[in-house]
Amino acid sequence: MKKQERAYKERLVEERRERNLTQQDMADLMGYKSKATYCNIENGATNPSLETMNKIATILGKPVKYFFAIKS
Repeated sequence: MKKQERAYKERLVEERRERNLTQQDMADLMGYKSKATYCNIENGATNPSLETMNKIATILGKPVKYFFAIKS
């Protein structure tokens, strides 16, 4: 797995947990009918579109680029 892929998934989880949101909460906020749809983004089974990442970033209060910056 590439560092950038790992970074975005780790940061999604970190930021969601920091806000005390569950995966179900995120699915609801995203308008998904199933928690699995959001889980697939977090675990890398689905590559999110830019539109999806913009929505996630807005919910979590971070710019999209934050999720893709490689950690040192």
